[in-house]
Amino acid sequence: MTPQRTKERHTVRSTGYPRLLAFVTSLSVTPIQPEGLSRNRTVGSRVIKDASLSFTPTSVRPGAPALSRVAVISANETPWGGSEELWQRAALALASRGLRVDVYKARLPLDIAPVARLRDAGCRLHDLARPLGLPMRLFGHISFLSRPFALLLLMTRLTLGLLLRRPDFVILSQGGNWDGLHFGSLLLRLKIPFVLVSQKATEFYWPPDHLSDRVLKLYQGCVHAYFVSEHNKRLTEVQLGEALRSASVVRNPFLVFYDAVPGPLPPGDTVDLACVGRIYPMEKGQDLLIQLLAKEKWRNRPITRSEEHTSELQ
Repeated sequence: MTPQRTKERHTVRSTGYPRLLAFVTSLSVTPIQPEGLSRNRTVGSRVIKDASLSFTPTSVRPGAPALSRVAVISANETPWGGSEELWQRAALALASRGLRVDVYKARLPLDIAPVARLRDAGCRLHDLARPLGLPMRLFGHISFLSRPFALLLLMTRLTLGLLLRRPDFVILSQGGNWDGLHFGSLLLRLKIPFVLVSQKATEFYWPPDHLSDRVLKLYQGCVHAYFVSEHNKRLTEVQLGEALRSASVVRNPFLVFYDAVPGPLPPGDTVDLACVGRIYPMEKGQDLLIQLLAKEKWRNRPITRSEEHTSELQ
C-alpha cells in the first residue's frame, strides 16, 4: 500500500524543533518519563503532532518574566550543514512568536536560503568569524596559523554580543557532543541559562583527559541536554562516566512522514536509489555502501552509478 503523501512537497516532518520550541517558550526544566510514542501533544492551545517526551512547565528562574530575548549559538565552524537545520527551524518558530532572536555562528554564509529565511524572519545574525567586520578569509588564515588566537577572537566577539544583547535564554548547538565547551563555559560564567543540542557522538572522538571534567560540568550546568539519537545520548554518558540527570532525544527535520514506509517498487527493471550526504566516509559511511555493492549478487546486477554535486543550499 502506497502511503499518502503530503500536499505540500516540502513540508518538514520533524519531532525535533517543535519540542525544542515548546521547551524554550515554556521554560521547562523537569522531564517526565515517556508514555510511549504519542502522535499528539498539546502545547498551550496548540496540538503538535510528534513522538516526543513531554515536560513539566517550571521556571528557570523563579518569578522570572516570560522569555523575550533568545540567542542561538552554533559551535559548528563549517559554513552550513545538516546540524544547522534543527536550531534554524527552532529559531524561525521562536521569531514567529514575537521573540527577539540573535544567532551567533562562525563563518555564517549570508547568501544561502536557510540564512536568508532567518534574516527575513527578523533574526539578528552575528558572524563570530568576522570581528570588527574583518574578511572571513582572514579568519581562515588566522585559524590555520594559530588556533588559540582564532578561538580568542570567537570568544571575544561572542562575549561582547551576549553582554550587549543580554539574552534570557540560549540554545547552544554542537556539531559533536563537546565542541561547544568554550561557549558553554562562558554561558555558565555569565549565568545565562541554556540548553545543549548535540548532533554527533562517536567512539573515536572522546573528550581529552584535560577537558573531561569541564565537559561534565557543562552538561551538569545546562538546563537540559538534547541528542538526536539514543545511541549518542548513551555514548556521551559513557564518555562522561555519569548518567545525565536531564537529557532526552529530539529528531532532526526531514522531508517525509515520520511513520512512512517504502511503497511498492515501480514496474520495470530500473530502480533509482539515492545516497544523500557529503563525501566523507569516516562519518557518512559511504564505504559501507561500496562494500555492499561489491558483493557478488550486486556485481551480477545491472547497476548504473551517477554522481551529483552541489554547493547550493535551498
